[in-house]
Amino acid sequence: KLVLTFVVGMVCVNIGSVLFYMTPMAANMLTLLEPLMTEGATPEQMQQALMALPTEQLMRAMWPALALSAVIGAALLIPLFYRIRLADFFVMDEPRMSAIVAMLASSRCMRRNRLKWFRLELGFWWYYLGVVVSSVLYYGDLVLPLLGVTLPMSSDAAWLLFYVLGAVAQFALEWQFCARVQTTYALAYDRLRQQTPLFPEQMQSSQPMNEDEQPQD
Repeated sequence: KLVLTFVVGMVCVNIGSVLFYMTPMAANMLTLLEPLMTEGATPEQMQQALMALPTEQLMRAMWPALALSAVIGAALLIPLFYRIRLADFFVMDEPRMSAIVAMLASSRCMRRNRLKWFRLELGFWWYYLGVVVSSVLYYGDLVLPLLGVTLPMSSDAAWLLFYVLGAVAQFALEWQFCARVQTTYALAYDRLRQQTPLFPEQMQSSQPMNEDEQPQD
């Protein structure tokens, strides 16, 4: 799943970059590159010059490309994510099942059920909000200066403080609610699997051997 998601994500980034340079949205970036292009700089030199620019100026020029890549990525990755959403459950339920068969089974099981699963996950918005908040806490020492907030402590102390706060918040969230959320998902998976016929010829190979099929010494 991670490899497939990474490949599709890279495709989205490349498509977004191509569309970015084909539209007027690339005007700021081309303004930065124009002096280097007239001087006959190599691509490596252009990249080094861009990396030497202030982060704020570079992000101002690049945000349309990032936005395009995000929109294209959402359009492709969200349907893909919900197609293979149950692959992990199939592998846990049938340990001998291959990853490809698990993703195919998930795709078949989620057919006409993706919207229902999305609604199920929306019911846990508070849990995912907690996941986001606990993740942001890890980087509080970087986020607060961007908001104009300065803490009366050293940078190392601020890093340690927010790392501990993030770890405590994540532990409390997982300890209190993770079992409830995952149990709900497991029950939903079990119900969908009972309602959806899968691939008999492929599932047969994933079933454990009977006593008569055990190899004889």
